[in-house]
Amino acid sequence: MATFSFSGVRLDGMVLAVPKASDGARISSPQQTASDLGYEAAVKLLSEKGVAPSEIGAVLFLTRTPDYRSPATSIVLQGRLGIPVDCLAFDINLGGAGFVYGLQVGCSLLESLTTSYALVFVADTVNRQLAPDQKGQGHNDAATAILLRKVPGSRPIVVQTFADSQGFTSWMIPEGGFRKDDPTATDNLPLRKSAGQFIKEDKQAYNTILHNRLPDTLAQFLDARGLSQADFTHFAASTLPDGLKAKIKDAAGILEEKWAEVPEATGSTATWALVQSGEGRALVVVHGEGISWAFADLTLEADAYLDWLETDAYFDNGFVTHEMPS
Repeated sequence: MATFSFSGVRLDGMVLAVPKASDGARISSPQQTASDLGYEAAVKLLSEKGVAPSEIGAVLFLTRTPDYRSPATSIVLQGRLGIPVDCLAFDINLGGAGFVYGLQVGCSLLESLTTSYALVFVADTVNRQLAPDQKGQGHNDAATAILLRKVPGSRPIVVQTFADSQGFTSWMIPEGGFRKDDPTATDNLPLRKSAGQFIKEDKQAYNTILHNRLPDTLAQFLDARGLSQADFTHFAASTLPDGLKAKIKDAAGILEEKWAEVPEATGSTATWALVQSGEGRALVVVHGEGISWAFADLTLEADAYLDWLETDAYFDNGFVTHEMPS
């Protein structure tokens, strides 16, 4: 069972950044990327927590909409933020389940780093991957910058992760990859598109797996540690398929009044629900493509919550041409 416990790491702060509203939707401008939102969130976070970039030992960027196919967006952010070159920086290709997976990887790294801080980004401009009639329909672009800090003796952060490849094609963008129908075809990298492709979504397959697996595994996560809903001040979850919330409440006994609502302006993942849900001990449930899902039990102090921000800023030095070679 993939369960992890970290007793010397604290979620020290987090800041959410969203695009400035346009027609009521949080959709980034054509020039703005997920890392632009993450950069603005990180600048505010480090400033308000009084942490210098030189104190950061790791930069993790969790996204399904990176700036480039290569290099890793985390390395671009390392330079933009002025974080020392002797840091660990890499991307993780995860969207909806990114918050809990990011906690797991960030805490694991920080326990063995000589520095005191790690910076984790959960960021997506998912509307770039939606068909025109789907844009803004419960999918808002956003980024959360999360600061992890070594604090010996802090209450444990406990994480459990899951992956079930039975549904790997249910939320998928195959274009831009290197698996192809004709293995003898010549790779022509400039013609292998990596942006502007629409998600191929099979909601029925995705929802069926979550309905069949998530409630029971959540109940097992709590039972294995002798916990119940009474041990938590609030419960934060990704936006859930129809009927799944009721199944989770039945399986884990979650009371309605402890359920943190996802603010309409800020997207659809548990990271952003946490930004609004207040201090205390939180039970977090996330799910995403793969299919992947994960749980986290963590305590958040009042000073971890910082005001979220709106921005239309973008990194104009990062532009590259998309013209095909002649």
